[in-house]
Amino acid sequence: MTFATKVEASRYLAAVETDMARGQWVDPRGSSVLLSDYGRAWLEERTVRGRPLAPRTTDTYRHSPSVWIQPTLGDLPLDKITPAHVRRWHAHVSSHAPTMFSVGRCGLCACPLNPVSLTTPDNRPWVDNVSI
Repeated sequence: MTFATKVEASRYLAAVETDMARGQWVDPRGSSVLLSDYGRAWLEERTVRGRPLAPRTTDTYRHSPSVWIQPTLGDLPLDKITPAHVRRWHAHVSSHAPTMFSVGRCGLCACPLNPVSLTTPDNRPWVDNVSI
């Protein structure tokens, strides 16, 4: 990125630092990557002491996100995942942990949460912590 003047560059830097301090800055180089794609790339590159992961570890690392994360957050771009998304996901998974393997409408359990559009059981959209 280039700037016409030093003042312009300083203003941009100040804005980025402010966004970072607020937890709102997103790296523009990777912001459109889907969480599921990021996870797959991470797994492909993951090593332990310079060696590839053991086959069973790789299987576990593939399976766990497909059950716990992919149904609700996997199709979201990294720059669109907000703390509110993560809080809802965590609350949902935590409250349904005993029934995680009885597949229901949400793909995680027997609850009616729609993972793609993040809607309530009566099809109202979620906005942060409040259904509207």
